[in-house]
Amino acid sequence: MKNTLFICIALAAISPSVGRCEDLPHQSMKDGFRFYENKSYDRAADAFGRAAQSAPGEKLDASVAQYNAANARFRMGQFGAAATNFAEAMRSPNLPLQSRAYYNRGNALARGAERDEKEGRLDAAVRSMDEALAMYESTMTLSPGDEDAKVNYELALKKKQDLEQKQQQQQQQEQQNKQDQQQQKDQSQEQKDQQKEQQQKQDQQKNEQPQDQSKDQQKQDRQASQQQSADQQQKEQPAQPQKSEEMTPEEAKIMLDAMKQEEQASRDRMRLPIGQPTPVDKDW
Repeated sequence: MKNTLFICIALAAISPSVGRCEDLPHQSMKDGFRFYENKSYDRAADAFGRAAQSAPGEKLDASVAQYNAANARFRMGQFGAAATNFAEAMRSPNLPLQSRAYYNRGNALARGAERDEKEGRLDAAVRSMDEALAMYESTMTLSPGDEDAKVNYELALKKKQDLEQKQQQQQQQEQQNKQDQQQQKDQSQEQKDQQKEQQQKQDQQKNEQPQDQSKDQQKQDRQASQQQSADQQQKEQPAQPQKSEEMTPEEAKIMLDAMKQEEQASRDRMRLPIGQPTPVDKDW
């Protein structure tokens, strides 16, 4: 470490743009911790990211810095980015750190699934929750005594079942909407066809009317003459006593049935349609 620091100072004396001490992974890690404690999570994530990039040159485990960067992004609600960093941390040869990376990646995926659900992306939510279950399973394999992983696994399994049920309901609703739209489209086309047919009949009648007008007029004149003769004969006949108008039993039954149907229709019209991760140092 002392040799590295000496080289850094010497390079900085030669050229300020070369060998800056703050680019060393240890210093970037310290900066990341300082920003994290001050809740400047965006700056902490950047600092941990720089530490991860420069760690291989110092033969350090970059997974530690990746894990810390993931924690900072988790705090900012960047669950997708956090899950990516946790995946990088899972490569660590340190099994306890690897186990924590699996566990917290599961948490990040589960939180991302909740956000997808709120925004209506149920397919993505189911996929994320399914992957979160795999993360908790890996955690339990590496750390059989991890009770948090067991609890989260059960909760994630129940949540996945709920999401799949909502997904099925959404698919059924989309299918019903498509059928309704198609039905409306078919009805609209049928109405257009009927209107077109009716218009064609009217046009045809207009074309035939001049030819049949004289015949129709003669027929009307004959009917008027016959009616006039009937009226004259009626006047000449002696008045007959009128019979009292009484309803037959059949007529009464028909009227009663009609009233019942109207009452039932009126009734029908009245019915209404029915925890947070923490960064680690690991003796860097």
